[in-house]
Amino acid sequence: MDLAAARARAQALLNAYNDYQNTDTAQEEDEPLPEAHIESLQISQDYIHLIQNATLDHDHLDKDTLYYLQNPIEGPIDISSPADRLSLEIFTATDASEATYNQCREAILRYSNTCQMLSFHKVKQLIAHASGIVPIMDDMCINSCHAFTGPLAELDACSICHEPRYDSEQLAKHGKKVPRQQASTFPLGPQIQTLRRSTEGAEEMCYLGEKVSDVTELLDSLTNDSDMIYDDIFCGSDFVEFADHIQITSKDTMISMSLDGVQLYQSKKSDTWIGIGKVENYAPDLRFKEKKVLVLFTIPGPNKPKIVDSYSFCTIYHLSALQRENNGQGLAVWDAKSQSVINSRILFALGTADAVGITELDGRVGHHGAQ
Repeated sequence: MDLAAARARAQALLNAYNDYQNTDTAQEEDEPLPEAHIESLQISQDYIHLIQNATLDHDHLDKDTLYYLQNPIEGPIDISSPADRLSLEIFTATDASEATYNQCREAILRYSNTCQMLSFHKVKQLIAHASGIVPIMDDMCINSCHAFTGPLAELDACSICHEPRYDSEQLAKHGKKVPRQQASTFPLGPQIQTLRRSTEGAEEMCYLGEKVSDVTELLDSLTNDSDMIYDDIFCGSDFVEFADHIQITSKDTMISMSLDGVQLYQSKKSDTWIGIGKVENYAPDLRFKEKKVLVLFTIPGPNKPKIVDSYSFCTIYHLSALQRENNGQGLAVWDAKSQSVINSRILFALGTADAVGITELDGRVGHHGAQ
């Protein structure tokens, strides 16, 4: 399928989304953008149109993940049983290799047939429920040009370097469409749901609402703006106006996204890119700690991606769908502090990157100027 056919397919999907949506509850959208005539801009507009009409029912999620997003697990996941602990430790020790895990499990069961060690599928499910990490794989160009997502989802070859999407040998011999390379996306929703399951986590997530209240009270008491204390991003006038406009509370979840490239090997080319989520609900002394950072997507390389939108699309589409959940009231989350299911609005704060990465994130001209 060529690029024009893929774009037509994307338009058909968009029409289906529009028919599906309830016009009574649909949020007001911005005025439509003028139709682009440059191919790269047309692709970007196609992505934007899909994101503007995102729903979880049309998201790239399996049935279990979708079910638990809309029916959250209540309370922390119990991993205290010896069998569960053994399963998790073997899973970690074998680097998540299914074959090695199964061999170890079979050996343990031969030694003691009363052991209730979990199957590989069950232990992965346990980890997903406990951590919220649910990897979703998308086919990508073998040269990293772009992922086959959104308006590019139906292509059988890269639109830039024209390398085939699938392994030609497997396709010829067995008729199987085996992707040559894949990128990973880790949806925000399940990860956000895990943040409030413990009492400690739920209390830490309340900093956002408490800080907004403190800043509002401080501003009301000041007679001179120069006396304002700026100790967080929430103290700026733009944010204060935004918080007042949408009435931010401690139930809301605010996320920033950061994109950067990393070189994994000293003597081997591996231009890997990683997208992470920073949870702004945490106090500044917690916000940047490794265990508080969410992984959103990875682009494994080996080259620098040419259409980064194709990789970040699944993350942004999912975020947009979460914002539309429950008629815009937010994602259903079990909150340990209130011992109840709450609706948490998912707010996007900032998109950040270094001087090289920001050009890929927002499309501006690079530090070398227009080429």
